[in-house]
Amino acid sequence: MLKNGEKIILYHGSYLIVENPNLDFCNAYKDFGKGFYLTTDKKQAERFAVLVSRKKGITTKFVNIYEFTYSNELSLKEFIYPDKEWFRFVCSNRSKKCSKLNPLTKDNDIYIGKIADDNTAIVINNFINGVYGSINNEKTMNFAIKLLKTNKLTNQFCFKNDKSLKHLKFIKAEVIDD
Repeated sequence: MLKNGEKIILYHGSYLIVENPNLDFCNAYKDFGKGFYLTTDKKQAERFAVLVSRKKGITTKFVNIYEFTYSNELSLKEFIYPDKEWFRFVCSNRSKKCSKLNPLTKDNDIYIGKIADDNTAIVINNFINGVYGSINNEKTMNFAIKLLKTNKLTNQFCFKNDKSLKHLKFIKAEVIDD
């Protein structure tokens, strides 16, 4: 858990330089819902920049680097493991079909937890679409979570509102070369 005043470096991969993140341009239906996503893993941010630039048909790729200063005034929810609580929350954000699975409120300023990469996204989508069985069945959920734990998952930070974004300081953007 972060301590008041603690500073960490976070990375955001994009086809743009993002000096001032704007939540209006963020997509919904992501792991932790609509928000500005970052990671402590620079390589993960680089991979995301390559992926998103390819999807957009754009050749520019950047890793935006920020200093985040944690404050006790921020409400934060951290998922330590990709467990049932994390799984329910991610599924409920990715699909309206799963909205009743989530016992958590979605009103924290920041969420931290494992990222559902391409491999885990397949498992989550299969779960949501009933491939493993009913989404309301505990055994089905346990089976899907067991499949996820075999993957190496990196972390993500989701900044949900302007209050949280004020604690990010843009440092610089680095160009990613092919």
